[in-house]
Amino acid sequence: MRSVSPLFDEVIEWLVGRKLASVIKLASRHALRRVFDKEQTKEIRSIASVVKIRTHLLISLNLFLDLMLGCTSGAALVRPEPGDRDGQDTKDRLMHFRTLEWGMDALRDLLVIVEFVDSSKGDTDEVVARSVSYAGFVGCLTGVRKDLSVSLNFRPTHDCTTASLRRHQLSVLLGRREAVPSILRRILLDHDIPSNSLKVPVYNGPHINNSEQRPLSITGVAKKFISMPTSPCYITLCNGFKVVSVLKDLCTGKAKTSSLFQVQCNHDPDHGTCCGPKANNSPPEATQAMIIGEDDWLGESEGRKRVLEEKWLQHMAAVTKEAGEELKPCINSLCLDADTRADLGINIKVRGVDEAILQQWINTYPTTNECTHFACIMDPAYGTIRWIARGRN
Repeated sequence: MRSVSPLFDEVIEWLVGRKLASVIKLASRHALRRVFDKEQTKEIRSIASVVKIRTHLLISLNLFLDLMLGCTSGAALVRPEPGDRDGQDTKDRLMHFRTLEWGMDALRDLLVIVEFVDSSKGDTDEVVARSVSYAGFVGCLTGVRKDLSVSLNFRPTHDCTTASLRRHQLSVLLGRREAVPSILRRILLDHDIPSNSLKVPVYNGPHINNSEQRPLSITGVAKKFISMPTSPCYITLCNGFKVVSVLKDLCTGKAKTSSLFQVQCNHDPDHGTCCGPKANNSPPEATQAMIIGEDDWLGESEGRKRVLEEKWLQHMAAVTKEAGEELKPCINSLCLDADTRADLGINIKVRGVDEAILQQWINTYPTTNECTHFACIMDPAYGTIRWIARGRN
C-alpha cells in the first residue's frame, strides 16, 4: 500500500512536469480531503489510518486510477463447461469478459478481489457482490452481483468542450461531483438503481428467443448513467441475457444492446470503416498521450477489438455451417454494430461458444498483453467470477 506514494508523485510529474509538481503535491494535501460519497470517504480515511499513509494519497489513487486504463470489455454467448463445479446450470448465457491494462506496474501487487456482505441482515457470510480492484481503491472498475456485472473502460477523447470537462474534473477533485468508479460501485451494490420503467434509446441488437428471460433493468441503469455528468468513458453492463455498452461523454451518451456478442476497447468505433477509431476533434488526454502516444493507443485498441470480433465471426461461421446455412460477408466485414443474423439473412438458434475457448480468446495476445494486470470472466446470472488470471509481467 505504501507504494501508492511514489505512484502519486509519478502521475503528478507526468501531468504537470517536474517544475510544477512540488507545488501541486503541496496543494493536494489541502485540496484532496474527500470524495463525493461520504461512506467511501470514511472507508478511505480508515484504510489510510490502518496502513499509515497520508489520506490525500489514497484519495488521489481513487480519483486518478481511471486515468491510463487500457481495457477490453464485452460479453459473449457462452456454453458453460459441463459438470459445473458450482452446481450451476449449463444453459447457454452471456458471460462478461474483461481485461485491464495499466501503465503502472507497481499496482500489480495491490490487486485484490473484494467481497461485499450485507451486515444489516446479520449474515456476514453471504456475499452480495464481488469486485476485482486494488487495495485502497473503494470504487468499482470491474464487479459482479447476481443479475448484473459491470466494467469501466477509459475513453481518451471527448465531444464536449475542453473547458467544461476541466470544470467537471476540478469538481470531482474537490469532492463536489462523483467519480465514475464511485457511481459504478453504487450501481453494483444496488444503491440508487433506477426503476425498470426507465427506458433508454438504444440499438436493440440480435436477441435470443427464450421464454425464460426475465424483465431487464440494465437499460434503465444505462439511462440513469447517461443522464449524470461524468468524465468521458465506456461502461459495459450485463445480466446474463443482455449486454449494454455505453459510450459516455460529459453530459450525453449512447448505448446499444445485444444478446449474442459485444466488445468495447478504448476508441470510439467508426462503423463506416469496420469499427476502426473514429476521427475526433479532441486529442487523447495528455497523460495517456505522453505515455504511449496517440497513434499507438488507438492502434492497439483497434487491434484488440478486431481480433475478438474475428474470433466471434469464425464461431458464427461454424454455427451457420452446422445449420446448413452460408455465412455471407457483412457490409463492413468485421462490423458487429448491426443485427448479425438479420444481415446474414438466416434464422437459426445460435449456440454459445465453449467456455474454455472464450478463456483462450481472452488469455491470448493482443487481448492479454505485457501491460495486462488481470483478465477475468464474470457470470452475472449467478453473481460469480468464473475465471480470473494475472497478466504477464
